[in-house]
Amino acid sequence: MAFAQQVIDSGALYFRANPAVGERLKALSGLRRNYLVHEYFTEDWRPITFSDMSRVLEDAKLDFVGSANLLDRVEAVNLSEAGQKLLSGISHPILRQSVRDYLVNQQFRRDIFANGSRRLSALERAEAFRQQSFVLLTAPSDIPMKVAGSLGEATLDELIYRPLIESFANEGFAPKTLGQVAAQHPKLVSAPFGNLIQAALVLTGAGHLHPAQVPSRKAQARSPALNRCLCERARGSDAFTFLASPVTGGGIPVNRQQQLFPLAAHNGKRTPSEQATFVWDTLEAQGHRVIKEGKVLETPDENLAELSREAEEFAEERAPILKALGVAL
Repeated sequence: MAFAQQVIDSGALYFRANPAVGERLKALSGLRRNYLVHEYFTEDWRPITFSDMSRVLEDAKLDFVGSANLLDRVEAVNLSEAGQKLLSGISHPILRQSVRDYLVNQQFRRDIFANGSRRLSALERAEAFRQQSFVLLTAPSDIPMKVAGSLGEATLDELIYRPLIESFANEGFAPKTLGQVAAQHPKLVSAPFGNLIQAALVLTGAGHLHPAQVPSRKAQARSPALNRCLCERARGSDAFTFLASPVTGGGIPVNRQQQLFPLAAHNGKRTPSEQATFVWDTLEAQGHRVIKEGKVLETPDENLAELSREAEEFAEERAPILKALGVAL
């Protein structure tokens, strides 16, 4: 990559004619080496168009279903009016996606292909969504009323999104079906159900909401042991920043300090103050310090004060969500 930058700095005309390529290289230079090796330096890596990939998967009788990125559904933040009009006139699904890649300057795609897929009717789709459970991943106060796309940001309709978020936060953030939410909140009872579906997809695509499942006994039994192991490792490393949730069936982002707080509670430290002291003792013994707003806190008092603030915030906002997600030790 350093050599490629030397080629750019030498005045290569290719990069003058294609300035976006040089900017892309600069962005890549700031990424972690293990990510770059995984994404770009594997033996068989090569760029491939969507149409070529579709032809490859046809041999396995797999057809394109849709993008795995739910925010691709929000056309207002991804496509201009002219782009939306153009795509609406293209009936062939492969050509439509290929043209869309140029309209949004797509670099990586995340797609779902399936064998023998059957498109649901509008009625079947609505009934499936009514029965689907969701769970909040983010505290309501931390969810912005904006969503980002290829064209920039779009403002969300607070008359729909705020009551929806409030409903999922009720009852200790317990998972609820979209049908339950639609029937229980007075501001959502008269709302078109299609708008609630769209809002749930947007919040899920933005990482604030997640489909929920009824955990199996095996998952409920094994995930605490896995989480204890990960939290124990967090005492000496920040390499693992996820904990297991049997409710979502996947990993939940939890940073090092937030892993050490429940570990402290598991070790008998009940109050945020006691948990902050536990974490500081762990960090100080290894010469580690807390970073706040990009600045390393040097004195013990500064570190302990910041950890105390984080522990209180964790107890009030993050811990109830993790409990609803079944993230336990």
